[in-house]
Amino acid sequence: MGPIFESSDGNLVYLGEDNGLTEQAFESVYALADEIKDEVGEQDFTNFIRDEHGAVKISSKALGCGINEDALLDLYDRPWFTKLSDNLFALLGLHQRFEEVEADTSTSSSLLEPDYAKSPVEVLRDATRFAIIEDQSLEILRFPPFRSIAAQLRLPSWVPSWFGENDPGYDPSPLSNAFDSCDGLPSLRSNTQLTKGRDDVLPLSGISVDSVNGSTVVMTRETLLDLHELSALLVQISELATKAKMVSENTANSSVVGETLAAGRGSSFGLRSSEEILQGYDAFRDYILDRREYPPALGKVREADDQAKRARPYYDSMYNACYDRQFFTTHNGNIGLGPPGLQLGDLVTVLQGGKWPFILRPAGDSYKMIGVAYIHSIMYGEAVAEAARLGEPIVTFNLI
Repeated sequence: MGPIFESSDGNLVYLGEDNGLTEQAFESVYALADEIKDEVGEQDFTNFIRDEHGAVKISSKALGCGINEDALLDLYDRPWFTKLSDNLFALLGLHQRFEEVEADTSTSSSLLEPDYAKSPVEVLRDATRFAIIEDQSLEILRFPPFRSIAAQLRLPSWVPSWFGENDPGYDPSPLSNAFDSCDGLPSLRSNTQLTKGRDDVLPLSGISVDSVNGSTVVMTRETLLDLHELSALLVQISELATKAKMVSENTANSSVVGETLAAGRGSSFGLRSSEEILQGYDAFRDYILDRREYPPALGKVREADDQAKRARPYYDSMYNACYDRQFFTTHNGNIGLGPPGLQLGDLVTVLQGGKWPFILRPAGDSYKMIGVAYIHSIMYGEAVAEAARLGEPIVTFNLI
């Protein structure tokens, strides 16, 4: 499938017997594409859908075209490929063709050559490594491994199962790409070890910043939607933040806690400044802990009091940032949001090419990737600057 999709100008894919919805589905696809093209115009699509903070903008404009939702769902629910390897090689072939046509550069590499002797795990592993080398960033590692699939395939800890379907009730949403925690580190291009070493080992360079010394339970959707459990969670977070404040006076005040629980992306919900986030956090806590009720839904906020107008956007921001993550503290008094499964002693690191801090777990002489984290005080190169001031060296973490 790889060579087919890489070299052809068009491909005919058999999707099964026509059930009367296929033509309507493609008409809907074309209608959507035309409307998007008209609205975007000459703008770059990625910039069009994101605001100045890098957060995805939520459109308030209704669709002008008519679509058949049932037909679209039917189309995209069909198994386009019967073998996982076909699916992967087709995607890689399309990627190579896109690079050659759009950038007029060849990205052919032995890592991407279709090889049916490889297992799906090996294909995913090599494609992930190639994406890191080609993009010169750890962008692909922002997306969490879909844990049910990762466990089934026994992927290396650093390989995201990006072909799988996200389960919003089980997998956390990606953090914003507007951060730059590695600012000040040498570029990823300086890491000459990426293409060397054992296949299942990914050597990444960076600095060790801190380690986990306390955390809440995983904040599931059920926890965030249950008033009693959410109240208990907010009390626990307050207690953890108070202990952290004993270590570092500047990292665990209410404003920092509020921004941490929103993962710094309150802008997605209209909270543009630290002051607005703090007001929203205080109003939200008042609703949950004092009034013992949730702030009213967005559609009813205009008719509610000013407290609700501040509380509801904050709750929506917190909910999207926190579900299936853990609030945690570190030995140096920092607080953050981390991936599920955190353990005491997990390392907080900043890696070359990584916009976010990464949580790694020591495993003998190597490390396992646990996931990305939001830590308020080190999202824009602060940890790198401090390490440089102290003369701390850049080290290599061999991920397995």
